[in-house]
Amino acid sequence: MAEILAKRGLTQRAFASSVRLHQGSLYRVLHQDGKPPLKMIERWADTLHLHGQEREQFLEEAFLLHCPDYIQTLVRKLRQ
Repeated sequence: MAEILAKRGLTQRAFASSVRLHQGSLYRVLHQDGKPPLKMIERWADTLHLHGQEREQFLEEAFLLHCPDYIQTLVRKLRQ
């Protein structure tokens, strides 16, 4: 996620403001739990102007983070 923000030239503060999320909440997502709020994943992709395969990968990974660890492991093995 941090890579995408940097690629788009967005600071964490600017992105948090754009998606109407408290900056502290965004910090926790980026540096602690890693899970974007489910109800905001599509808005995040829109705000980041993600399209095509890049958007698909972002959404898949974001939704996958909310799955149990064994499901995440299984999906990642299947992708290999």
